Amino acid sequence: MSSSNLSRSDQNVLSGENGSFFFQSEHDRAANSDKDKNNRCMHTATSLEDDVFAKAIYIKSNMWPRRGAAKALRKEVTRSSIHGVVIRTLMPPHFLSGQTGLFAAERFEPFDIVGEYCGEIVTLKGGIYKASLHQKDKSNPISIDAQTYGNECRSINHYDNISEAPNVIMKACYVEGLPRLMIVCKRRIEVNEELLLDYGKGYVKAYFQNDEKKQEQVNHAVEWSELAHGGG
Repeated sequence: MSSSNLSRSDQNVLSGENGSFFFQSEHDRAANSDKDKNNRCMHTATSLEDDVFAKAIYIKSNMWPRRGAAKALRKEVTRSSIHGVVIRTLMPPHFLSGQTGLFAAERFEPFDIVGEYCGEIVTLKGGIYKASLHQKDKSNPISIDAQTYGNECRSINHYDNISEAPNVIMKACYVEGLPRLMIVCKRRIEVNEELLLDYGKGYVKAYFQNDEKKQEQVNHAVEWSELAHGGG
């Protein structure tokens, strides 16, 4: 049933149960455009009920102010790096001594989002720092490759030989209509604690299992295909 067929009383019940709002269709938006312009200057305080049931326009991203102090406002909240983390060179006796790792510079709580795993969108196999983004099909998945382009999240190591379990996971979500990978905390992470992922069985097989093909496998890229789809 579309929202336009719901009575006000039914809308009251629905809104009371789950806080739902109803959005304008393209037709509604066009029909109400001129009326909105005329009413905007004459707007007076309305009841809470009227505000709640006013139709909203569906958008895929936040609407930032376009005039006046808009530029200053965006500059105020924009950050050039991921907040709350720091990349450090790992020292002995760390298992990956000489390489880098990502550490918490502030406390994170369970389900906190550390940041977005960024890189180059690719569909071809290969790439050392590649994580699955969207399973278009098993033979040609869409992935993020951070080998050349990336951010702090590129420095998160696999947990084996460092900790008993990973403390963060990768989770795919949609922002602005496109899939993205977020680093999400599994538990509380204290200051100076290293952030660790589970890279998945494919990585472990190539880098940690002792067999005749180990060196050959290490010389080839390993795709973290399980990271955002059940791994960790």
